[in-house]
Amino acid sequence: MYLKLSNLLESLAFRFKQKSLYFELKHYLKNNESYLKKTHYWERAIGKTYILVKLAHKFKCPIIVPSQTTGLHILCMCRDLNINNIQIIYPNESIRGKKYDKILCEEGVDIEFINRKLKCKCVVGFVNVDDMNIKVVDESKPDVFEEKVNELLKMGYKISSTSCGFVNSAYDFCSVYQAILIKE
Repeated sequence: MYLKLSNLLESLAFRFKQKSLYFELKHYLKNNESYLKKTHYWERAIGKTYILVKLAHKFKCPIIVPSQTTGLHILCMCRDLNINNIQIIYPNESIRGKKYDKILCEEGVDIEFINRKLKCKCVVGFVNVDDMNIKVVDESKPDVFEEKVNELLKMGYKISSTSCGFVNSAYDFCSVYQAILIKE
């Protein structure tokens, strides 16, 4: 009996937290105000990405994501939800100078990129406060990966970890290059 009650309360708490975040972000989108909700690493699996997908669908605005892996995850989520009009954008030079009315921001996008290079009236989403001194580079093109890592090294970051892996490919070696850099 106590276990059933505990499970029920946990489920309700999850739904309340998710709805609360949804309405909080929706408020800022409707009022055309920029707002980045600060989150921490321990705030996992509370539906942040799901909320961004639902809001992107409702307000017809793109989602900026930190990596191709995250973009593919969101596209798979959209497919599962039968949503096919979500635009995913990546924080790279190809969007420099483009203007957007509204953009939703997935956690992990470099806050400096948002502030310096993104031309947008309204940016709403999540920023991980634990990421302020941690940068993750996730790139499929080796030359772009090397350029991004070298830029961060010049800014005083040090490489903590590197990896190469596969995204939606069983045999294509090194389809994704990854690095974690830390600034002390």
